[in-house]
Amino acid sequence: MLNILVCTDNNYVVPLAALLNSLAETANNNKLTIHWFALEVSKLNIKKISALSGRLGYEIKVYNFSASKISPKFFTSGRITSAAYLRLYLADQIKNVNKVLYLDCDMIILGNIHSLWNYSLGEKVAAVVKDAENINLSHLGKLIPGNYFNSGMMLINIDLWRSYKIQNKLFKLLNQKIHFRFHDQDLLNLALDNNVSFIDRRWNLIPSRENKNIIKCYAMAIRFRLWRVFKCNSIIHYAASKKPWHYLSSHPLKFLWWKHLRQTEFSNFTPKDKSFPNFIFKICPKPLRFLLSK
Repeated sequence: MLNILVCTDNNYVVPLAALLNSLAETANNNKLTIHWFALEVSKLNIKKISALSGRLGYEIKVYNFSASKISPKFFTSGRITSAAYLRLYLADQIKNVNKVLYLDCDMIILGNIHSLWNYSLGEKVAAVVKDAENINLSHLGKLIPGNYFNSGMMLINIDLWRSYKIQNKLFKLLNQKIHFRFHDQDLLNLALDNNVSFIDRRWNLIPSRENKNIIKCYAMAIRFRLWRVFKCNSIIHYAASKKPWHYLSSHPLKFLWWKHLRQTEFSNFTPKDKSFPNFIFKICPKPLRFLLSK
């Protein structure tokens, strides 16, 4: 049985649907349980995601969170809302499960994740992937960890999470006078420092400079239907300000996200930023777009 943890408010329900659809190959002939931490998500959206999960053969467990019960100390900004912090409560919420795979909802699964799920954590609390090179962590001062990971994908040993009292460490960090620029990711890096295993970057393929060519190769292989010839199971993470559901997104694998979304109960979704001015902006040559964006 594979246990997947996802966390959203209403803003990320549509991306969640695309992610769940992309898990279909992983779930083939395997029991897959979705643990959904939902922050004041509407009944209609819960009904749609539950219907999608049932149609795909997943078991879904919905954990309803109220905003009034979320710590007011969480730093939020832009697209990062309190929903991003829900996973910090996982030890209190998920019972009778030893291991869980946390996934950000701005992700798509390529192939399947069996080998990731079966990765041996040993005595480490989690398996993670390093964040982009040369990321600026000066805001953490003397607390900068030796290696900094991107928290979009985390394979977590819940028993060790409890044993090491990670939740207590996370909430104690909130009392320090630090500006957590990268929100819950900063907290997790500090609380889990030296208690994580770093694994292959294909399990959290962010659009960084070092991954740019890999992502373009994936896009070409899928478009020309060559993917199965040299298939490499992977997790695509659309970790940028412009997401694939944004009209102005230029991610090479944007089309793959839309392919999955069109197969869900949210197939009629339209980007909120789709407009004539943005259409003109999008067809302009790149140098001109750069000047217009200033």
